[in-house]
Amino acid sequence: MNAYGYLINIKKKLGSFNWECYYHYDSALYGLMAPLIAPLFFPSFDPVVQLILALWFIKHFSY
Repeated sequence: MNAYGYLINIKKKLGSFNWECYYHYDSALYGLMAPLIAPLFFPSFDPVVQLILALWFIKHFSY
């Protein structure tokens, strides 16, 4: 592999790493905010169900 191919490979790996960091930061932030967001968007008959639905939402509808 020449130097140019090596640099391209490093750029790809750094780009993937940056995306993974952003993705996990976004998911963690939503997970921490889920108890505050859940009462606004989900039925209020049971707080546990609200939290489960909020966390289910991020799992299924994230990037």
